[in-house]
Amino acid sequence: MSKEVCLGVNSQADGSCTLHIGESLVNSSVTWARRGTRDDAQNRASLNVNFRFPSGLVDNNSRAVSQMLIHVFSNALDFSRIPFCEIEVTVVVLSLGRTDVWALGVYGVLFACLDGGLPMLTPVVPQTVVLSEEGALTPNPTPDAEAKARAVGRFAFDKAGRVVFEDIRGVLPVSMVKTARLAARSQADNGMAWVRKSMGQ
Repeated sequence: MSKEVCLGVNSQADGSCTLHIGESLVNSSVTWARRGTRDDAQNRASLNVNFRFPSGLVDNNSRAVSQMLIHVFSNALDFSRIPFCEIEVTVVVLSLGRTDVWALGVYGVLFACLDGGLPMLTPVVPQTVVLSEEGALTPNPTPDAEAKARAVGRFAFDKAGRVVFEDIRGVLPVSMVKTARLAARSQADNGMAWVRKSMGQ
């Protein structure tokens, strides 16, 4: 599946990007209202993520994705180097092709933050694995396959290949959890290589 990212597309934001992944199109932006420096304000910066589907409506599904993205990037950003501020990230899915929503959200936040100069402890890459109705574990599911799955596992990996986030919903036998992690991990290397190439590393 083809992937392309274009940075700095929104001049009104501190960081922004447009993502083309397959037939999917995403716009993402980040603003951070600075409130002094680390010397005169010791409070930690706050992070908020707003994830929106093509309809533009905010529902329970979009709120769930937003909360998972906040969890991931609360651990990925280096808050010790960020002044006390409010970090606001907006990820808007303009068209949803065959790319899973979790990948669109994580890459959208990641590239907007990198473009905005927010320091990170580590870049993170997403991976989704589903347990199909037939009992097969499948990485990189389409949105339709994800909707029909018996279980959905969403993961995020750091640059060392460690799991930094895991969310499993549905009925996934304990004996298959490790297999799902390994399936996700094997696919995540490609994602990290693409991130590094896109950032010129």
